[in-house]
Amino acid sequence: MNEYSKRGKYWVNCGTLSKYTFSCDSKKCVQKGDCCCSIYEVDVSSAEMSRIVGLIEPILKYCPDLYSEGELQNIFSEESGRYAIDKNENGFCAFSYKNKQGELRCSIQSAAENIGLDPFHYKPKCCSNWPLSIISSNKKMFVTLDLENLPHCVTKIQKGKGCADSSLLSMLDEFI
Repeated sequence: MNEYSKRGKYWVNCGTLSKYTFSCDSKKCVQKGDCCCSIYEVDVSSAEMSRIVGLIEPILKYCPDLYSEGELQNIFSEESGRYAIDKNENGFCAFSYKNKQGELRCSIQSAAENIGLDPFHYKPKCCSNWPLSIISSNKKMFVTLDLENLPHCVTKIQKGKGCADSSLLSMLDEFI
């Protein structure tokens, strides 16, 4: 049975959220291509977009293809007031790159860390909070995990704590 707790305007599935942790193997992302950076659209708010653009110079160190023919490429698409990060020619998020070990990485996170900034201030919330899923139903907003559609590069690890872990709800208050 799912255990939900009301947090602001959200109903949070604390039972599921506190029972699992996740481990990503980005080498598998590169091999098969079906990872969070390729399956899902990366939505960004206008504030998130502005923060990313403000960090673009250090990002270009990891993704030099974002700048070509003397100008920055348009890496955001807009539809009906919603913004999303475009995908690159390989079908991954435009800000993804392969490191020397062949692992898929986020240039936003790498750039921020490299210059001593908090990467989670710059990364889109949907990336920082993944695999959290926000679902709207009957005029309510539910926060849960999409356990059925995890990419092959993610391993689900059962913790078995249930809702006894109150720190989970405190952490969620900061993010949602």
